Amino acid sequence: MFQACRYKNGLCPYAATSTYDPDTSTYEGLPYTFCGKATGADNRVSQLDKCWDDMSKGERTKHSKTTTERVMTKQGYTLNKYTKTWRKVL
Repeated sequence: MFQACRYKNGLCPYAATSTYDPDTSTYEGLPYTFCGKATGADNRVSQLDKCWDDMSKGERTKHSKTTTERVMTKQGYTLNKYTKTWRKVL
């Protein structure tokens, strides 16, 4: 908490650093800065177009849907079009 964020001038109370990679579900590699306010499967600051506070509701929804779809498909899940639920492909 209270890490430097590229969208804020100084420290952000919602920014945190971790080595967790949402694409691979592992804790290996370089540290990433995550936004604690952002929703979706990938909340890395590098994946945001601008600060979450400055986004409109439509931009937030688009970000959440696209990152969730990208991460879930990389992890081997498919979306059921009718029930709108994710399931693991065996």
